[in-house]
Amino acid sequence: MDLQLQFSEFVSKEIVGTFIGKSTNDKYFFILILDEFTTENGEKIINNFNRELDQRQINKLTDLDGILTELIKINNLPLGFTLVCGYVQDGLLWLKTNGDGVVILRRGKICDELISGDNSASGYLENHDRLIITNKTLFNKITLAQIARLAVEKNTGVLLSELKLNDEKEPLKGVITLIIDVEKKVNEIITTTELEKPQFEKRESSQLVNNPNISIGQKINSLLQLIKTPKKTITFAILAILFLVFFWSVGLGVKRRADENNKKIIISVEKNVSDKLTAAEEAAFLDLPKAQQLLDEAKKETVVLSNLPKNYQQSIINIQNKIKNTEEKIMKKEEKTTEEFYDLKLEEESAQAKKMVLDKETALLYDQKNSKVYRLSLTKKKIEKFGTEPVGSVNQIFLYDETMLLFSSTSGVYKSNSEGVFKKVIEKDKDWGSIRGLSVYNGNIYLLDSEKDEIYKYLVAEGGY
Repeated sequence: MDLQLQFSEFVSKEIVGTFIGKSTNDKYFFILILDEFTTENGEKIINNFNRELDQRQINKLTDLDGILTELIKINNLPLGFTLVCGYVQDGLLWLKTNGDGVVILRRGKICDELISGDNSASGYLENHDRLIITNKTLFNKITLAQIARLAVEKNTGVLLSELKLNDEKEPLKGVITLIIDVEKKVNEIITTTELEKPQFEKRESSQLVNNPNISIGQKINSLLQLIKTPKKTITFAILAILFLVFFWSVGLGVKRRADENNKKIIISVEKNVSDKLTAAEEAAFLDLPKAQQLLDEAKKETVVLSNLPKNYQQSIINIQNKIKNTEEKIMKKEEKTTEEFYDLKLEEESAQAKKMVLDKETALLYDQKNSKVYRLSLTKKKIEKFGTEPVGSVNQIFLYDETMLLFSSTSGVYKSNSEGVFKKVIEKDKDWGSIRGLSVYNGNIYLLDSEKDEIYKYLVAEGGY
């Protein structure tokens, strides 16, 4: 379908030192705003753009992008320039914006911004499309929503009148607006194939980064293709920043999801362990095996925690300690001392021990009636008996290694030799009061007199003490 472009324009009051220019025809159109540029120099640049766009062969969007980039460099355009350029071929429109350039598209009852800033787009034009080419300064006086409403509801004349009316109320400066109405040529018939032509496609780096349906590999390849086309330095910087933001956000997202998952595991294990420990405590009184089974199940619940990072170690230790404390509480048993009985009557029918002393694992018993001493080894379960001469009343007995001692307040101190024979080694002393204790240290014998508050020390000598 052959289409024709109908151009209308609105240009605000000029700003001293700023050049505002345009060029329109059925093949291409563009607007150009240059700060600190004279009208004469600006017109020269417009002519240079026209000459190149007329002569150069353009078959795709990247061709247009490359030519415009080349023209920007050759003509040494100042920093902060604004450019919007469109090129039409067989109903296909290629668009390129730089700086504050904005392209608004109305198609049917839908109107919205198509591209702005340093971006490009391509797509087939349709009958009754309306393109509004301008710069962002226009939005200081009229919003995009207001422009969209007028573009949908009103014709071009009303839209221009509204722009001029706003300019009269509060004068705009440095604004150019080009309104392009697309109409089919007379006697043209729209075919089904033409109705199915694709819509406009933007080539914006932000879309490449944020689109969840495009793989990382595709995003990288697409961005590399954009970089291959000569761009302004600021464009490269923006792309680099977008890349960094993308990978940084992906990295943080992965870490955040991993942390959330690990926390869920901790919470789940804590709950399951607590439930089993509570059940184990309740069962412990009536069914100890059941309680032990529940404790084992609680321990198995913690196996999954071994795969968690080290920063969750404290939480794992807390859960393990909880299991340990409950287990100790349930399994705690009263330690009962084992009682063993030794019956001297099995050794000797008439035995009657009245005195006993224990030294480590050996017990010493004295039978006053039969004048005998019994030495019992608790570890060997062995008993030995020794006879003594009648010594009268024995008040104290003592065991020192293999040596046995007997103390009689009426006779004195008796000591056994290596063969177990007792012999008196200390005679009764008339100065003794009430002897209540007997001990041996380094072979010396000590007697404790509670009545006189004295300790008697008997040194070992060759013949006795």
